[in-house]
Amino acid sequence: MVGRILGVRVVAVLAVFQCLSVVAASEAEDTYELLYEDSWCLEAPLLDFGNGGVNPTVLSDAECQAVCTNDPSCGVYMFGYQPTAACFRCATYPKCPKGGSYSDGDVNVYMRIRAVPDTPAWIGNCFVLLAEPMEVAPFPDDAVARMRRYFLDNLNINATGRMTASPGAVPALRGCCAGGYNWDWVRDGALSLSTLLDLEGWAVSTVGDEAPVTHAVVKQILEAYTNWVSELQRMGGNQIAPDGTLSIAFGEPKWSIADGSPYPGGWCRPQTDGPPLRALTLMKFAGSGLITEAMEKHLWTLITFDLDWLANGTGIAMESCDLWEESRDANYFWNRVVMRAALEQGSRTASQMGDNERALRYQRAWQEFIGDPIQDHMEATADGNFITECPLSDSKEQSADCIKYEKTIDGAVILALVHSAVLGVVKDGAGVAVSDVVATTVLVYNEAFCNLYPVNEQDTSAGVPGVLYGRYLKDEYGGGNPWQLISAALANLMYLASQEISRGAAMGEAQLSAWRRALQSKHFRGTAPEFIAAGDSVLARLRHHVTSFDDWHLYEQINRYTGEQYNAKDLTWSYAEVLSALKAREDAVALSKANPPKADQSAATPQGDFAGDGAETAVYRVNGVVSVKAHR
Repeated sequence: MVGRILGVRVVAVLAVFQCLSVVAASEAEDTYELLYEDSWCLEAPLLDFGNGGVNPTVLSDAECQAVCTNDPSCGVYMFGYQPTAACFRCATYPKCPKGGSYSDGDVNVYMRIRAVPDTPAWIGNCFVLLAEPMEVAPFPDDAVARMRRYFLDNLNINATGRMTASPGAVPALRGCCAGGYNWDWVRDGALSLSTLLDLEGWAVSTVGDEAPVTHAVVKQILEAYTNWVSELQRMGGNQIAPDGTLSIAFGEPKWSIADGSPYPGGWCRPQTDGPPLRALTLMKFAGSGLITEAMEKHLWTLITFDLDWLANGTGIAMESCDLWEESRDANYFWNRVVMRAALEQGSRTASQMGDNERALRYQRAWQEFIGDPIQDHMEATADGNFITECPLSDSKEQSADCIKYEKTIDGAVILALVHSAVLGVVKDGAGVAVSDVVATTVLVYNEAFCNLYPVNEQDTSAGVPGVLYGRYLKDEYGGGNPWQLISAALANLMYLASQEISRGAAMGEAQLSAWRRALQSKHFRGTAPEFIAAGDSVLARLRHHVTSFDDWHLYEQINRYTGEQYNAKDLTWSYAEVLSALKAREDAVALSKANPPKADQSAATPQGDFAGDGAETAVYRVNGVVSVKAHR
């Protein structure tokens, strides 16, 4: 939902700076990375230069960095300068727990953390698997209720049917873009309301004491959303220009909550995943039992508006921004998957509506223009094939952006697998989510994000189950951090795999071997409860960083170093993915109890001695407490 933002933001700082000469801050060396842009450290400084002329020789960022480099006890340094007053400050710290925000002042602040070259990074897979499913969901009932309240607060703003992506501050934007995230995003709205439809009737919709998702609540919000989509489509028009460009109804990503007008500023356009996601949500509403016959016909008009555009092939072949709104390609896995899902479901819905011409047209469209998206989005490794967001690295179809951002590994793939509308379906005894390709994808992504985020190493060393995922390896937005919504989607993927097993999906030796490597368990048997335990592991790690101290608010990111939540407080999409994962867990648990593992699968087996990358990790569960011993 954000444009690519580089550099360091100018923030206001309340501090006493020794006034000397105007200083231009240099870029940090490769051995340091940006930690904070707008906060001070709770830790007492080792050295503090610039206040009262203690050390007037430290006049630049580079010199301040050198002070830290020459002090083995220094882990973080801060350099700030105030151009208008010709003032500066340099301070060094052993570590830097996040304090409050600076305010009042014209000061540039650089807070950087040391990446010591001779300290080996985590190598390999750091996933920690729980020995068994948790007795209760990873998030307590009061937390779920509070998240539901925040989620509902962001939907149907002023009865317009529009939502806000986030009402919170967005420091990662560094002052860019009027309104921050307080706009109605087509993608976020469709995904969030799809989740709302899924929640109704499950325990996750009513546990706790506040904001239940009732039949009446869902109906009211979805009817308002339907009116908003009708307004948007009417305003945007349905004509495609002769040059192949598209109307704003199809490619515009975000709209004003106040008056429903499109965002007037520069942004990454077009974004072609909006129409299929919107159609999928409206088709789900049409099949929910919440509508009248007249409403069904109206919904079909809105649905065909989007699907007819997709079926002509123009939107499918068009170069589009990715769902992170930072890069362009004509063949992103996420876009292709949601387009195919919409056309497949559209073909089925058309048949039910008696619209046989469209049923055939939609089926032919995905077969001709999309086919199987996995086939040209698989990279080979020694462990097997894994799914990529961009076309294959040796493909001539790869765009310059795919190469530039190295988006072979991208959290969008996990979201695509969860939102593809094909997982959980067992065909001819084979399951999609439990396939060896998905298992190898999880393995490769585990290794990538374990090595990328120090917080993953810290959590694994401390015995915290699971793993945290982010966007992609060269992500620089907000410093490049794990994302709550992607990590929750990974948990959802595990619960969907459990559902497949309960519905009869078979696992061969290749699949079992792949999942044992992915989850770091030599004794993994591929049972439904074990996949639930895998999902619980991921949510448990997420829960470790989302606490009652935050009053259960969800943000967009988790700081890769400190583990604290960061950016876009109350991100609607984060709530949607966490609540969706909890609903999937509820479904998986019910199916597992109704279809318990066979005797040869459920035999008690020690969970310890995970093997992976030269490390052995043993997990023990005592009185419900999980601990880890790691041997390297």
